[in-house]
Amino acid sequence: MLTAEYLSTRHYKVEGGLDMKGEGARRQNTSSLLFAAVEVGIFTAIFAVAGAWPAPDVNEGYYLAKARHSFNP
Repeated sequence: MLTAEYLSTRHYKVEGGLDMKGEGARRQNTSSLLFAAVEVGIFTAIFAVAGAWPAPDVNEGYYLAKARHSFNP
């Protein structure tokens, strides 16, 4: 169980042996923030491309049958 005493004694470490209150934490937070920003950008781009797909025209009631036939003639 994590207690305030355990956390205040700085027993927890990150990669490279740097404690969470030093320069290593700042680099880790910056890289985590950069990774999160890139991930959000990738997902935004994927949804933008999927959303830009043209919708069926008006009075194209046979659209699904037409798409099914062109996929598997």
